[in-house]
Amino acid sequence: MQQEAYMPTKPARNKKFLQTILETVPNGILSIDENGDILSLNPKAELIFGYTEKEALGMNITVLMPKPARMEHKLFIRIHMKKSGP
Repeated sequence: MQQEAYMPTKPARNKKFLQTILETVPNGILSIDENGDILSLNPKAELIFGYTEKEALGMNITVLMPKPARMEHKLFIRIHMKKSGP
């Protein structure tokens, strides 16, 4: 009896493909939720900001910004949320 080779599903292959890109791209990439809380960081973003992904999870993105940009960002989010709703 011949054993069939395991072939991951297309969504699993896509996820692995995207994960490989995020881990190897020379740019810092992070994702945030609608409140600006960090959901993920790739390895380059960890180097840029000095936090591991585990340390950064749940922190607000404004922590990573220079002080002058923090207020501008908060204003931008407030305006955006009014336009698009929560």
